[in-house]
Amino acid sequence: MLQFIGHLHPLLVHLPIGFFIAAALFHLLKKRPNMEGLSLAISIMVVAGFVSALFSVITGYVLSLNDGYGEGKLGAHQNSALLTTVVSLGWIYTQFTKQSGWKYELSVWSTIAMIAITGHLGGSITHGEEYLSFGGSQYKAPARKAISDIPNASVFNQVVQPILLEKCAVCHNKSKQKGGLRLDDSAAIKKGGKSGEIIKGAGSSSELWNRIHLPLKDEDHMPPEKEPQLTAAEMSLLSWWMQSGASFTGSFKEKEAPDSILQKVKTWNTVVEKSTEDWWPKEAVKPASEVVIQDLKKAGFAVSTLAQNSAYISISAIAKDSITTADIEKLLTIKDQLVSLNLNRHALSKEQIQKIAQLNTLRKLYLEGCNLNNELVKELRPLKQLVYLNLSNNDLNSAVVSNFEKWESLRSLYFFKTKLSSSDSVALKKIMPKATIVIGDYRLPMLEGDTSEVKLPPAK
Repeated sequence: MLQFIGHLHPLLVHLPIGFFIAAALFHLLKKRPNMEGLSLAISIMVVAGFVSALFSVITGYVLSLNDGYGEGKLGAHQNSALLTTVVSLGWIYTQFTKQSGWKYELSVWSTIAMIAITGHLGGSITHGEEYLSFGGSQYKAPARKAISDIPNASVFNQVVQPILLEKCAVCHNKSKQKGGLRLDDSAAIKKGGKSGEIIKGAGSSSELWNRIHLPLKDEDHMPPEKEPQLTAAEMSLLSWWMQSGASFTGSFKEKEAPDSILQKVKTWNTVVEKSTEDWWPKEAVKPASEVVIQDLKKAGFAVSTLAQNSAYISISAIAKDSITTADIEKLLTIKDQLVSLNLNRHALSKEQIQKIAQLNTLRKLYLEGCNLNNELVKELRPLKQLVYLNLSNNDLNSAVVSNFEKWESLRSLYFFKTKLSSSDSVALKKIMPKATIVIGDYRLPMLEGDTSEVKLPPAK
């Protein structure tokens, strides 16, 4: 129940902003001739703003009990929200006692100022410190480097840490610490979070082990369902690391890693995305419309530029609840600048797929868990500049292979959790010899110390 109340905060938090800003605008309009009748509307909106602000403070506090963030910024946001609510009482008082002059003006604009400060602090918590600064963007994992010598590679520094940075640190970093946990620093990993140590003992006795092995639909599963999931190779590597003692030092050779684990590292190593100069468009392009960019951000998209001096952009819909056809049509207005699009875990219709296929500048497209079938994949063929395509966790089978004939631009294809098999991977490799094909039809290896359950037939 408390979790439900906390999750109302993102919905309620926008109400006081709207009410108070509208009341301030009406206050300005009231100064014009024949507009005195707006006083009643202002009174209603100010009271509604106070009530919604109060409920926002309550639900925000409940939310903070479940979702840990940096304590400093969280405390500042909570204090400013409470102060906003208190300051708005001054506006109510001056409004209903029909005061005018500097006291009334002070009550109005101090409330608006506090709304702005509180909103800025809230945005910084959920989207990062630079959310409202020019060029700011959400947390992005540092690009990982390919490993040239796997046996002598550092287990933690070159494999485990990059996996955690890519798949876990978006919610567990310096700025945002869900559960009071950071996974972007070895010292913080050893320390653990609010629930204590996450690496304790070996294998399944560790909290980290338990979280990543929970069913996807479990609310405690990590990463959360709407975030990019661990691949089979990544799951194997993290599991082996924990079962072998979760050491933060040492190479695979020193840890006597079995051949099966070295093969998983090789698989993981081959899916390092190519450097930016290999896939970014070479030609210059004018910047996308700032109006459209702001509309997309308001609609819940995360928008970021690929480099400081580049007009090309990357867009992700991970934080959105759903994708509409109108959303895709907005993307079409900036198709010349859009080169990377992440729509993972959003059910997409045929009409929406056909519109996505018009984004002819796209180089990378993430469509994991989008309710796609073989025929819908065929609709994507007009994307002749696409180099990376993730179709994992969709209803695809061997028949999808023919859709990739003469699709020469593709260099990386992913089919985790589909009905494709290793023989389909061979077939794809024949028609796409230059592409990396990852099917993922393998299981977590049995390691020393594992136990297995054997079911005997019932006694006769």
